Amino acid sequence: MTLISEKSQEKLKLDLYDKKLIFYLSQDSRTPLNRLAHYLSISPQRTHYKIQRLLDSILDPAPFFNYPLLGIPSYIIFTGHLSSDTVKKLIEESGEIYFLMQALGKYNSVLNVVTKDIERFCSTYLPDQILEIYPIMHSYADDYNPFSLNISPQPLMGDKPLPLAKKDYILLEYLGRFPLEPIQTIHEKTKIDVKTIKKKIGLYKKSNIIQKFRYGVNIFKMGFFVYTLKIDVSYVKKKEILKYLRSNNYSGFVFETHSGFIMHFLPPSHNEVFLFIEGLYKIEPNAAVETVQNTEIFRISMVPKSALDYFKSRSV
Repeated sequence: MTLISEKSQEKLKLDLYDKKLIFYLSQDSRTPLNRLAHYLSISPQRTHYKIQRLLDSILDPAPFFNYPLLGIPSYIIFTGHLSSDTVKKLIEESGEIYFLMQALGKYNSVLNVVTKDIERFCSTYLPDQILEIYPIMHSYADDYNPFSLNISPQPLMGDKPLPLAKKDYILLEYLGRFPLEPIQTIHEKTKIDVKTIKKKIGLYKKSNIIQKFRYGVNIFKMGFFVYTLKIDVSYVKKKEILKYLRSNNYSGFVFETHSGFIMHFLPPSHNEVFLFIEGLYKIEPNAAVETVQNTEIFRISMVPKSALDYFKSRSV
């Protein structure tokens, strides 16, 4: 499940139904078709058509796994210029890239990496680079609402450790590969009974192991920009800052580091970025904010091979 967003692509025309579907699916991409049709007040047939159009053009469904809670190490890396050969090698060989963004300025590339061995990863794929590496302590799902729809998002769940057995890892791996499969199909493929599957998916969501069933999105085809914000704040302001970061309609995923937060911000123009940062300084005047704007390619693989391999190794 990999989505590559490039600026050169033509913008997709979206009506109000499409925009509402994008939001509802971002909250739970496993929402039943009839329920989505009810939300939109249109027929299930028309809803299915619209969903399929979005899946074919801009959406790539995937669970948003809470890697820190699962005990899977993940990192955000800021680097200088990466050659096209290095980028190709990272994408095709490593199997550990969650997202990769190319930019201009101090940082030419930003990578989110899911790996058990960060030293091996860097020595293998980035041996000549000067790197800034940030271990991810906590991750927070977004409530991205770029069209300012008057729809309430699902409540943010707190992390609750959940003991996992082999059967859990079988199910997590399958959901990582096929997030939209019907329960009956999951049962047939995993040999886990239907009642257990339903119960376990509910537990994964309540414990925040699966923060959301959502999607990667081809943001440029929606007519928006991609920024990565690196924000250092005082420890006493972290909780207040996190609430502010997640409250904006253009906020994407937020990752907590030892010194603050690293997040995606996906607005229609640079003006929203200025206003957002201005509001942040009102809460924390001493905050240090670095802004990295995507220039061409934004690659997303929300469940990289390394995560699937982790689940598989614990399912036997």
